[in-house]
Amino acid sequence: MNFLLAHKTILRTSLSKEEVIKHLSGFISHEELFAFGLLAKGERNSKKSYEGNINENKFTIQRISREERKSYTPLICGMIQDDFNGTLIHIKIKPDKFFYVFLILFIALLAYNESLFFPVAIETKNALFALMPLGMLLFAYSIILYKFNRESRKAKADLMMLLNAVPYLKL
Repeated sequence: MNFLLAHKTILRTSLSKEEVIKHLSGFISHEELFAFGLLAKGERNSKKSYEGNINENKFTIQRISREERKSYTPLICGMIQDDFNGTLIHIKIKPDKFFYVFLILFIALLAYNESLFFPVAIETKNALFALMPLGMLLFAYSIILYKFNRESRKAKADLMMLLNAVPYLKL
């Protein structure tokens, strides 16, 4: 299991570079700046499964969640490269920027709680008080890691199916 919140992989497909871009364009709607909740309209409500941008041989996409906006839905950045026997697609799967903001605020809150619990632990000579915020942090990280890895596996499987690709190299 990968304990980092980023995955790098190279996929290989027999499609040409132009066909890969055409396939990607077929299931990606253009990203809207403020498209969430009841304000979502237009392409966000279309039948396309991803939103993002394609620029020449690079793309940045994210799976659209119809039920809710999941902060652990990964952002997929990719580069399309011609190969002698098809096309290579270099992908990097990582969390969204908003996720990192939330994570920093969460860690700051836990650090503050640790500063409150530590004096109590010294007074009562009970190490459990000092370890509670650390346990909360580890529990939250394990949930986030599990959800992110599950979503990134789904996204990678979707890309492989939609582009008729196979794993070439896992970095």
